[in-house]
Amino acid sequence: MVAVAPRFEDLRAALAAGQTLPAGWYTDPAIFRREQAAIFRRSWQYAGHAARLAAAGDYFTVDLGAVPVVVLSDRAGTLRAFVNVCRHRGHQVAHGHGNARALQCPYHAWTYGLDGSLRAAPRADREPGFDPCGYALFPLPVETWGPLIFVNLDPDARPLSVALGDLPAAIAAMGRDLAGLTMRHRQEYHLAANWKVFVENSIECYHCPVAHPGFSELIDVAPDSMQLIAGPGYVQHRGWLRANEERTGPPDFLFSYVFPGTMLSMPPGRLNLTLVHPIDSEQTLVVTEYYFAGEVSEEQVAEQVAFTNRTKGEDQALVESVQRGLRSGMLPQGRFLSNSEHLLQHVDRMVVDALEGDPV
Repeated sequence: MVAVAPRFEDLRAALAAGQTLPAGWYTDPAIFRREQAAIFRRSWQYAGHAARLAAAGDYFTVDLGAVPVVVLSDRAGTLRAFVNVCRHRGHQVAHGHGNARALQCPYHAWTYGLDGSLRAAPRADREPGFDPCGYALFPLPVETWGPLIFVNLDPDARPLSVALGDLPAAIAAMGRDLAGLTMRHRQEYHLAANWKVFVENSIECYHCPVAHPGFSELIDVAPDSMQLIAGPGYVQHRGWLRANEERTGPPDFLFSYVFPGTMLSMPPGRLNLTLVHPIDSEQTLVVTEYYFAGEVSEEQVAEQVAFTNRTKGEDQALVESVQRGLRSGMLPQGRFLSNSEHLLQHVDRMVVDALEGDPV
């Protein structure tokens, strides 16, 4: 289905009345391209954990949408990020991760310092007027939230602290210590679904009693037991273990979604950090990193990963079925139940606001 372009004020009115975004917004390549330009190329996205840059010269690479990025710690220990594309003819400069004194493109050996400057280009001395100062790697804004490294593809991005708002303080106030966690497992999988379908499914638990019996046995998913919070640039769930009858103090379970593509699921002593990487209008790459506090055995890690994968498998079946339904062209728009799904309306308004602010 090709998305009709309703007026943005009409979209907001429809969302306020309980309607979903038009079905075409989940299938139309033109809408996807606009989202990439207006949202993913202008937002802070999680790139990696600071532990990966423990020593001067350490680096790792990551793709943020269609943009390859290299993140590194220079010789002075300064955190830097660059577009991982050689200024010569576009080959990717760095690959994977490692430690280096310089970054050399494997195509023609253009060599860059860890500050991004072009240090050497073979045969450049034969080129009249060639000035290496004009061909440094393109720098990118890079900041941290505790040990979490975020990169923004917009060189004029507002600070990360502005984008996160009060979320870090709220998480810290609930006793969650991001710095005390160690990554033990990482995995990725592809979804045959639009990124928004996956996000919308992830930020509501209206479906949990029906679709996630194992999760619902552990977490109390009754509507009056979960606190749903819509913040500026994020949404959050706060909930309780069923076994916790007292339910005083910080919540047992904390889930936060940072628009547009970072999710933090925090049971006691753990963090499942999920990253949403849209591929096209109907495909999404999902990456999850598993962090644990303290001494945890490999068997315990495997047990927790298996539990999470059961829930992920249930979700994958759900979102791919939704995508097929939206692709059918037979459902112009769906209908939210605002009491249970108002966080979805909040996030969809962010999408609408971003696209309105970036006219074609």
